[in-house]
Amino acid sequence: MSTGEQFGAGLSVKALFFDVFGTLVDWRSSIAREAEALLKPKAVVLDYFAFADAWRGEYQGALEEVRAGRIGFCKLDILHRRNLELTLDRFGVSNLGEEEKRRLNLAWHQLDAWPDVPAGLARLKRGSGIEWQYFPDGGFGASQRFSVGCNSRC
Repeated sequence: MSTGEQFGAGLSVKALFFDVFGTLVDWRSSIAREAEALLKPKAVVLDYFAFADAWRGEYQGALEEVRAGRIGFCKLDILHRRNLELTLDRFGVSNLGEEEKRRLNLAWHQLDAWPDVPAGLARLKRGSGIEWQYFPDGGFGASQRFSVGCNSRC
């Protein structure tokens, strides 16, 4: 049976397209881990998963500010930084310097793939004849780093 026949009579699958955020990467654990690594040595003890959730929870609000024209179009890193400031305030974290905030903001560039992703992508590539492409929800730089990191394991 050909690949196309597996998906429906007379159909031939030539390409697959899917998103990255949440589908290929575990953003929540990655952000919580990076927050803990940076904040715990500064004696900031909190629920790091709640911190990650709250930081991510600011995302749609920030996008709405852009869509409504209240803030100009900008790179996602800038929105993440704005949201980080709001989240730090909400959690009462006030002892971070500029460099520490910059490093924490870069956590969005260091998201770990789900454990089954490298093998799954390798399986899609290997002998299927199907082209695949993912659409990152983040910036181009983050997607390039994901691609390079995953491709070395896929």
